[in-house]
Amino acid sequence: MNTVLTRVPVRIPLAGGGTDLPLYSSRFGGFLLSAAINKYVYVLANRPQMTDTIRVKTSVEQEVTCLDEIKYDVARESLRYCGIKNNIQVTFEGDVPHGTGLGTSGSYTVGLIKAFSALKGKILTSQEIAEAACYVEMEMLKLPVGKQDQYMAAFGGVRILKISTEGRVDVENPQISWHTLDNLRGSMLFFFTGQRHDSNKILGAQKILVDSGNQELLNYYHKIKSIGLDILEALQRGDLIAFGELLHQHWLTKRNLAGGVTNPAIDRLYDLAMADGALGGKIMGSGGGGFFMFFCRPGRQEELRATMQKQGLRELSFDYDFTGATVVYASQ
Repeated sequence: MNTVLTRVPVRIPLAGGGTDLPLYSSRFGGFLLSAAINKYVYVLANRPQMTDTIRVKTSVEQEVTCLDEIKYDVARESLRYCGIKNNIQVTFEGDVPHGTGLGTSGSYTVGLIKAFSALKGKILTSQEIAEAACYVEMEMLKLPVGKQDQYMAAFGGVRILKISTEGRVDVENPQISWHTLDNLRGSMLFFFTGQRHDSNKILGAQKILVDSGNQELLNYYHKIKSIGLDILEALQRGDLIAFGELLHQHWLTKRNLAGGVTNPAIDRLYDLAMADGALGGKIMGSGGGGFFMFFCRPGRQEELRATMQKQGLRELSFDYDFTGATVVYASQ
């Protein structure tokens, strides 16, 4: 193939977010419930006939003759991992901004691995793609990230991720009825705070604390994991009110994590939401900005929407994605 376009979903963590991080999972194992949604990143990769250079187009365009000169680190190391050293052009687009807590970086890495593998005629399983993306981010780039984003991007759907202390990931389908999932989707509202965050900075600060022996931070993650297991049980029995209340307990725990998970502006938005219809909520990803997700009390969605709109926040509509990373176009 000479041209490949991949489409990869982003994700929303429903339970256990953060327990996939090696600072925790390597000691105690991780548990997550997560959902891929129909907001996507796109990676277009092609082999131009008239040049042997490497061209990478993000918000800016870079054309180089040497792999090491590429500034976008994920693109550079994904090319290196796949053994592509020249004669390649890569373009990136996305439905949501980068740095907003929906796992776009992991999705882009998955999209790169899938595109480059297809160019070379290799067919990889979802697990192989996810592990390759994890290797690029965690081993080659030494980023303080976990495995949730890459696995959800590769697999799609609503999934349980169980991560062993050795780093093995088991992907399971939760026993949650479609009726419950549909009602859950209708009660979750997403709003963009207008702020972006540096997840590597936040997670790096937490890693430093754990490495220095900070037991309090680990205890917070223990509680997040325990709440996550309770959330799964609530959804499996179709108890959405319990889900919302547990989401609130999760937020009260998560906001104590180090590195800038919350700030006065985020706390104010949360308090307004709780006063005007929300049962619980949380900031997506590592925190510090990005998208806020709130779970509404029955019949109070419009009230919450009006409150957030008055604060200048834009709503993100969504549905589930069950396809995962996909090649949507390929040509010889």
